[in-house]
Amino acid sequence: MGEKKKFIRGFATRSIHGSNIAKGEHAPVSTPIFQTSTFDVKRVLMGAQVRPEFIYTRGGNPTTREFEQKMADLENAEMGFAFASGMGAIAGTLLSLLEAGNEIITDNEVYGGTWSLLNHYIGRHGIKVHFIDMTDETQIEDTINEKTRLLYMESPMNPTLKLVDIKQIVRIAKEHNLITAIDNTFCSPYLQNPIDFGVDYVIHSCTKYIGGHGDALGGITVGSASDIIKIMPESMDLGATLSPFNAWLFLRGLKTLEIRMQRHCANALSLAKFLESQDKVERVLYPGLPSHPQHELAKKQMRDFGGIVSFYLKKGTNVTEFVKHLEIPAYTVSLGDADTFIEDPFNLSHFSVPRKVKKAVGITKYLLRVSVGLETIEDLIDDFENAFQHL
Repeated sequence: MGEKKKFIRGFATRSIHGSNIAKGEHAPVSTPIFQTSTFDVKRVLMGAQVRPEFIYTRGGNPTTREFEQKMADLENAEMGFAFASGMGAIAGTLLSLLEAGNEIITDNEVYGGTWSLLNHYIGRHGIKVHFIDMTDETQIEDTINEKTRLLYMESPMNPTLKLVDIKQIVRIAKEHNLITAIDNTFCSPYLQNPIDFGVDYVIHSCTKYIGGHGDALGGITVGSASDIIKIMPESMDLGATLSPFNAWLFLRGLKTLEIRMQRHCANALSLAKFLESQDKVERVLYPGLPSHPQHELAKKQMRDFGGIVSFYLKKGTNVTEFVKHLEIPAYTVSLGDADTFIEDPFNLSHFSVPRKVKKAVGITKYLLRVSVGLETIEDLIDDFENAFQHL
């Protein structure tokens, strides 16, 4: 007999076919939901030498474990730990790694929820946060001191779509023996794999592109097995762990992640080009446009340019009137759904950020962020064109 043929497992194949952790002897094609809070471990009393893998769902569940392992695989990591929300993943990861007296460095344009966490809560634990421009290597080097423990990134950032040079930040971190963590939600594992650049912890709000249908909250952090083990005990104690039902919904979402991301990206680029042609638009922010100041960096560290487009209407434009005449997009927060969403970050996703901070990073009342969905792009462009005609 000849050698067994070896198949190259592409992204779509890996996202559809899992590790079979939760399938058992009956081998169902769809991973079952182990909808239980606890597991009978009587075999320990009967002399079992191995500690049961699953005891209580807060500490592990077959359905959740299948999702964690699949996400780790898609991010080229070894292990993952799932949380009840994206903010749960960020908070659980940071609080597990940091202690009183530590300092962290992040960008002044991080997502509003993250900004609020870092400003209002992390400090209560004696942890100092430095907000800087992380595209400036000199600022990073000048801010690092003997108390610095962690560099925290987003790329692209929410909602300005500013990028950071991930390789550069990892290099700086390694020179100073610092931990690196990144929120990779905007890209999903399909568009960007920060582990390949040397990042220690990669975080996702699974509520967005991973689920893709706006019907489940969840988050995850992936990394090396040794790194994830460091955050698991305290994260379990915090209790913000993912339910098995939501893990099942995310496993379902992963099966179509590649084709959804391809459509998101194609639609976003088409809409961005259309918006750039409009007289009432001051500026379009999209990494896939040559006009984006970091277009070349985006081409280096992303496989495509994502499904988020932000743009500024010209000063004096009635933003409310424009949004009111859009029929397809919902006016709401969140992103990554099959449906198109539009929001003004000044009033919605970044409402908790002080006005002076928003002004400093370019979040004005004329900035709109579009999470471009999977609709027929001609319909979406026609809808936006109609809204412009009412201004």
